[in-house]
Order: sequence, then C-alpha cells, then structure tokens
Amino acid sequence: MEDVIRFVGLDVHKNSISVAVADGGLRGESRFVGTIANTPAAFGKLASQLSRPGVRLRFCYEAGPFGYGLWRQLTGLGHDCVVVAPSLIPRKPGARVKTDRRDALALAALDRMGALTAVWMPDADHEAMRDLVRARAAAVRALRRSRQQLSGFLLRHGVVRPGKNWTMAHRRWLSTIRFDHPTSQIVLQDYIHAVEDAGARRDRLTGQIEELLDDWSMAPVVKALQAMRGIALIVAVTLVAELGDLTRFDNPRRLMAYLGLVPSEHSSGESVRRGGITRAGNGEARRVEAAWTYRLPAKDIGRPPQATAGAAQGGARYRLEGRSPAMRAPPSATRGWQAGQSGQRRHRPRDARLRLGYCPACQAAPGGLNPVALNGHEREEDRQANRQPASGHAWRRKHGQGNPRRLYERNIVSTLDHRTRQPRDEPRVRRFKPAHQRVINRRYDAPVSCHARQLYAQPAPHEAVNVKYCPVT
Repeated sequence: MEDVIRFVGLDVHKNSISVAVADGGLRGESRFVGTIANTPAAFGKLASQLSRPGVRLRFCYEAGPFGYGLWRQLTGLGHDCVVVAPSLIPRKPGARVKTDRRDALALAALDRMGALTAVWMPDADHEAMRDLVRARAAAVRALRRSRQQLSGFLLRHGVVRPGKNWTMAHRRWLSTIRFDHPTSQIVLQDYIHAVEDAGARRDRLTGQIEELLDDWSMAPVVKALQAMRGIALIVAVTLVAELGDLTRFDNPRRLMAYLGLVPSEHSSGESVRRGGITRAGNGEARRVEAAWTYRLPAKDIGRPPQATAGAAQGGARYRLEGRSPAMRAPPSATRGWQAGQSGQRRHRPRDARLRLGYCPACQAAPGGLNPVALNGHEREEDRQANRQPASGHAWRRKHGQGNPRRLYERNIVSTLDHRTRQPRDEPRVRRFKPAHQRVINRRYDAPVSCHARQLYAQPAPHEAVNVKYCPVT
C-alpha cells in the first residue's frame, strides 16, 4: 500500500513560522496547526509530531531572504520539500484579506493541487560562488555611486575637465584640485578616498573569483562560455552562477522567458497590446550587453592567459586555445581574426552577419563543397578573382566589394540556381527611410556594375552537388 501524502504549508518569517496541513485526496481536510519559532530545534520537533506511520510529509514554502537552510534541514531528515517561486503563485484577484494563517493554508492547498512552481535548488558550493559574484556586483554598484557623488560635487563647484573620466590622467588631475575653503577640500578628499576604497574592493573580489574558479564544479561551463565574443570571465561566471543548471530548460524560449527577455503582451478579444520585455526573473543574469559585441569587427587583441593575473583575462582569441571544436566560435566570428590585416575591416561585421547557419557536422560535404561558402563567405575562386592592389573606397564600391548582399547572392545564386542576374530596366523606387537606415542601406542601393554581372554569370564548378542547408543554431 502506498503512503499517504500530507502537504504542509509554511509561511516563514524572521522569528516565526506559520504551519498549515492539507491531507491528501480531493476531500482531504485543511487545517491550521499553529505558529512555531524559527529555529532548527523547534522545526525538528514539528516534523516529528506530524509524522505518522504510512504518512509521507511534503513541505513547501516561498523563496525569500531566508536562504535554503530550512530546505536542507528538511531534506536531511528524509522529508520532501519544495521552495516555491513567489511570483508564480496563483492568487485570487478579489482577495482583500491577507494573514499568515491564510497564506499557510493557501500554500498547502495549492501544493496538493499541483499549482505551485518550484525553483532550482543550488548546492552549498554553488550558493557560495553565487554569493561571491553578487558581492562583486554590489562592489561595482558602490564604485559607480561613489564616482557619481564625486563628479556631482565637482560639478556643483564649477570644476569640469574635458575628456574621458576615470583614466590615469583624470586621477592625476583630481589630485591637483585645490579649494579655497578648507571644508570643501576635506569633502573632496573624502570622496576621492571613497572611490579608491570601492575600486580596491572590486579588484579584491575579482581576484577571489579567479582564484576559486578552478575548484568549482561549473568551471568547465564557465570556460566554454568564454569561447564566445563579448563574454569574458566575469560575465561567464555571473551567468552560470545565476542560471545554474542550463539543462533544466527544455528549449531556448524557456530560458529567454526565465530571463525576462520576451516581449510583454496584454491582449483581449480584438485588442492586441504588446510592450517591451517583461524583465521578469533574475536581473543579474539579464546581461544582454555581450550581444552588442557582434556588431563590431573581431579584433585579435589581448595577451596570453599566462601573462595576466587570471587565466581567463586574455584576449578573445586566446580564450579559444585548448577548447574543443564544439566550443569554438562559428567561421563567421573567426573570419574577423583571419582577415585582421586586410583593408576591409569595416565590412566584416556585415559579411559575418549574413549566414544561413553553422553546423560542425557539415564541414565536409560531398563533392568538395564546403558549407562555409553558404555562410556569407566568398568562395576561393571569387576571392582570387576579386583580389586587387590596395586602392580607395570608391574602387571597392564600384566593383561591389564589401556589400554583404552581393556576396550572399553571388555565392547562393551561382552555386544553387546558376541563373544570370539581369540588369534593371527601370530605376529603383526610393522610399522614405529613417536616417540610420539610409546610412546602413546606402551601399545596398548602389547600381550593379558590369564586373559584378560577370561574376553572377560564372557557372559554379560543382553543379551536380545537392546542397543541404544547415540548421540555424
């Protein structure tokens, strides 16, 4: 005979815990047990009183500022326990009375219905690393606040220096400022000391993260994330510490919803209202600034890891050393390093952005066709045909170089369709576009030159190869 489950709802506070019990079954009784002290001894006594032969206890309480000590104590005693996400608890819109008794009864009843969503529980080591990462984030906020206070103080007294702030030259300039009133000079020195102390605290915590990273069980995941451009040590550690086990998300949509990066919507009937991102979930993990790095060309900068204080503080290319092929960036990202010495740096981000997809298993296709040619890259014969001595920007614009749309069409059309592009018989219809779109598409609206038409008309050397598109990853 299976054990009967007894659901126990806990409304946890700093000094007390309200306890309610809901028996299993649709007609099970729900009752309020009472209030106990928030101590391990009192809670252990409560668990022993509620235990019965053939009855299995299942505790639940809301996640909050009390950590996971209660969860570890209950699981250590052999009982089931879940920590519930407070933002996902069903609530009655018309409820106007809230008490600890009602909250405990509601938790027990909702857990019996299966209407509660449990949060992911970290182990002790993961929680310690997350506390260290959050301490560094607090130090960064304190440093920013101290700098703003110092800048505001100088601005109120009319002391303004042109140029960038918080460089070595700016710090030397701060040491030369003198006020006529001694009280103002004391305030200035106090603000300067606050900035220096906050910066030292941030650097000290950063060094601790670098030192303790190798002993962490999630260190391989942190190193794998650093293979991407725009993600170095701090961003990678923050993402892994806040997200935890990434395999608990079934698909990327669930991960984006957890981070609050999906658009909000409030629609009813024929009325459709969509807004910005929901910003739900953890704000520390919502580090979308790293994606902006892919707008810029990939630069082969940075020092080797052994030349720096931390193993992950070298350049982005050095962080790829020792990684498996699955961890490395796709060809569109590494092409910027290979073409770092060419004179077409301004066109690399556009070329790398127009890619059909990258699949490591499709590196070698039948007949010698490389799918890299379909990822916005020039074919080798086209690259040799377009090679020219260093010249000005007008020559490249005239012959269609640097235009990602033409590179894309030339590779795909000549490889798959083998059709000759016909010149336009009528001029383009120019529509109104915003200023930034006109700048971006200025090169797209240029007429196709005769040299480009000849390239389109060239037959592909591998006409009989059946090309299969790689899935976008």
